[in-house]
Amino acid sequence: MTSSKDSIVPSYNFNHDCIKLQPQPLAALRKLTLTILPDRTLSSRRYYDLLPPDAHSCGDIWKGLPCAGLLGTAAITGLVVTPACDLSQRKAETITYLPVIPVRAYFSTLGALPELHRRVQGYLKAGQLAIDVPWKEGSFVPPKAHQIDALMNAIESHLKAKQRGQTEVTALGRASAALRIVKLVAHPELSEVAPGELSTAFGNDWPKIKEKMVTNAYSSYLHFLPSDQQDLAYAGLPSHSIVLFRYPLTASIEIFDLAQQSTESSWQKALEQTAAFLPAARAFERTKPIKVLCLRSEFLHDLLSRYLAVYNRIGSPDFGSSSARAMDTTSYLSMKLSCLTKTSGEYFRSCRRERLRMLP
Repeated sequence: MTSSKDSIVPSYNFNHDCIKLQPQPLAALRKLTLTILPDRTLSSRRYYDLLPPDAHSCGDIWKGLPCAGLLGTAAITGLVVTPACDLSQRKAETITYLPVIPVRAYFSTLGALPELHRRVQGYLKAGQLAIDVPWKEGSFVPPKAHQIDALMNAIESHLKAKQRGQTEVTALGRASAALRIVKLVAHPELSEVAPGELSTAFGNDWPKIKEKMVTNAYSSYLHFLPSDQQDLAYAGLPSHSIVLFRYPLTASIEIFDLAQQSTESSWQKALEQTAAFLPAARAFERTKPIKVLCLRSEFLHDLLSRYLAVYNRIGSPDFGSSSARAMDTTSYLSMKLSCLTKTSGEYFRSCRRERLRMLP
């Protein structure tokens, strides 16, 4: 006898000529279904072509590209965003690429300063330490190293002065961790922040921040790319990374062609010849670029749409506090009422009269 849980159900056995029905227990059918159905889990290797073709394409990922000092002096990884049609038909004389950096390295960039300022200020307040943060809110200019050291020493002295409550000790400990990260921001070279420092500085929010970064909900200016899970010796993206939409860079397509055609030993000589008519080639002297991956089209479309949304906006200046206060004044209300009483026809006629008056 079979239980209701393991009742007999028909199972389809696909042959070349016919379909046969074979009775099987329900538990066996479930196991068979899990084996046959495709795995819906997204593997990071599905993101990339691990052996990209020589031809240039939108979505190509290159190592050894210069960053013009925006992210330090070392070469970086970059993702090509030049339209594919321009590259395939040789209509573009330049290639535009976006920097790709490790996720933890982002917090050592200038873009992380406003969030770190907010965190440090909040922790100092929670730790009952009345001291000014040594850089302005919303500023992308980091404080000097000696200013950071002075604030960290003040925190240490405050904790040693007398017995503090656990809440104060925890808050000031988080402030010190955040200041150590700020010190990395102030350093000219890009560096990956230690996981422990990030966990301490952001506290319970750190798991949420990681989740937002992976789902592209942390910032509209960042885009997550997973590691390619290859051996470190030849990995294109050895760690989970993010694309920086705010840092587009451009270089001549001739340099990328040259990198495809040259060997490591002949790179310097070929570059000197190119620099004779293209001085910008000297920016590639330190490292020979190499194409390592290509982002597949189903994931490239999402990246490009988010990238274009950053710049395809028509913004206008925000009204200040004075405009808000003016809403309570009689003059402001009378002005608005006079505007409302005018018909659209009168408005356009007055505009036309003004234009005619301006004619010579």
